[in-house]
Amino acid sequence: MKPERWARIRLAFEAAVAASPAGRRLAVEQACGDDAALRDEVLALLAAGDAAAEPQFLEKPVHAFEDYRAEPGAPPRRIGPFEIHGELGVGGMGAVYRAHRLDDPTRTPIAVKVMRHGLAAGELRERFYKEEAILAALDHPGIARLLDAGVTDAGSPWLAMELIDGLPLTAWAERRELSTRARLELFLQVCDAVAYAHGRRVVHRDLKPANILVTHAGEARLLDFGIAKLLPGGDEAQAMSTVTHAALMTIDYASPEQVLGEPVDERSDVYALGVVLCELLTGRRPYRVTTRGRPEALLKAMLVDAPQPPSALVRADRPGDPRAEALADELAGDLDAIVTHALAKSADERCPSVAALAADLRHHLAGRIPAARTLPVTRRLGRFARRRSLAAAALVVAAGLAGVATLWLGGAGAGAVDAGAAARAAEESRRAAAAALDAVEESLAEHDVAALDETTRGRLEHELDRAAQLSAHVADPQVRRRWAAAEARLGELGGPGARVRLQRARTLFAELSAADPADARLALLAADARFRLAALGASCPELAAAARAARAIGLEEAARRAAEWERAAAACAEGGR
Repeated sequence: MKPERWARIRLAFEAAVAASPAGRRLAVEQACGDDAALRDEVLALLAAGDAAAEPQFLEKPVHAFEDYRAEPGAPPRRIGPFEIHGELGVGGMGAVYRAHRLDDPTRTPIAVKVMRHGLAAGELRERFYKEEAILAALDHPGIARLLDAGVTDAGSPWLAMELIDGLPLTAWAERRELSTRARLELFLQVCDAVAYAHGRRVVHRDLKPANILVTHAGEARLLDFGIAKLLPGGDEAQAMSTVTHAALMTIDYASPEQVLGEPVDERSDVYALGVVLCELLTGRRPYRVTTRGRPEALLKAMLVDAPQPPSALVRADRPGDPRAEALADELAGDLDAIVTHALAKSADERCPSVAALAADLRHHLAGRIPAARTLPVTRRLGRFARRRSLAAAALVVAAGLAGVATLWLGGAGAGAVDAGAAARAAEESRRAAAAALDAVEESLAEHDVAALDETTRGRLEHELDRAAQLSAHVADPQVRRRWAAAEARLGELGGPGARVRLQRARTLFAELSAADPADARLALLAADARFRLAALGASCPELAAAARAARAIGLEEAARRAAEWERAAAACAEGGR
């Protein structure tokens, strides 16, 4: 099945699940429109039973089960080696019980999940055993532990899980009115736990506040790695059937590649954490979507629309509120950049790992420049230029050097590029380049450049290369002048990359001089780079040419250097005879 077709089925299915039982048929009709085949496929999924219409049992957190009975009768007295004290919740896929282990003298409470017997067959049962192996391998204080697993006498699989007494992440932060700094420190606990799982080739795939509980002691704990996926390799990486996959994600936190049914890796969890972080900081998600209505509108929001930065969300929700303005000012800059980098539509443009996301947050808390701040705005928002064919529309994203323009080709025609947004994006790119150059200049000022050790020089080279990538798309003369000066400074040291750096400095200074001929200093800097490049290659004609260029500049310093260079050119020519 093509990803586009699967995405429409999944979204229509979500629309039906969100509706009341009596309104499901109407929701399917509205979501599918005239596509009879799509309608039949969705109705077939719903006909598979109520179990396929709510989150998969193994995927649902203990506290989230609705308090109703799916089957009459009292809870069992025992399940495996556990004594049952009562129900924590019941759902269409089974039940969750509060229990303790019979041979545990401390009677520590745990949660036992039991899959309904009629569903414990085929693909779900096979997946159950795979997930048991995944969970058993995860041993981290930030992840709710799998304690035991087995099968009842009736053949129903069960999982015994650590019972976490806490509140969802966002609710815990709001109840305690945490500061932005305290929220970031709490979020970093989550990042550490997810990074641990990624280090063991496990992707969570359903990160959201409801799956992140915070205990009374302020410790964040991740739930429901039971829906996790092992990274590529073996049968674990194979796609699941439509029925199983249909309930595998929470749409508001799903990455674009999940929505389209494409392969996922750690970066899908990065995206979900970006949504969670935005909600934790602002009280709302980066865009409001709903499963009600036509799928095309939801697909556009998930796959095309650039998410608003956190500071803009706060200002939009509470215009004129002094506290909101203060929060927006606090979020603007670093945190806007970090969140939008995590939310890039394309996984290739996204923050590459949860560890990198955490590093950026720690840099921000320490007052250092996060890597996300040095990226062009076009990268942070994501250049999602892949075209997706939909029944009623075509989605096209066009990214320019100065910013991102989103065109929506639908019934209303093409959208227009916001010139103001492009100007703001250009200014943000300029600031990012300037910040990267600040870091380079600070490093150069801290060290004796002529006596750099290999490690320090390598770090400087890396910092300058990153600054060069940003500065290449900035037209501001001051930024480009600083870039050229840094290239010349490192090029003077010689070594394998010196020729490239000196040539880059010469070209930049020459371009700047041509644009501003009144600034004689620029012409001298271009001549100096030319001389050093010639000396590196022992080119006598180029040494002489650099001297002539300096002689033509009306500066006393230029005349002095011209005399020095003429002597060097003469010595070069004499030595070559």
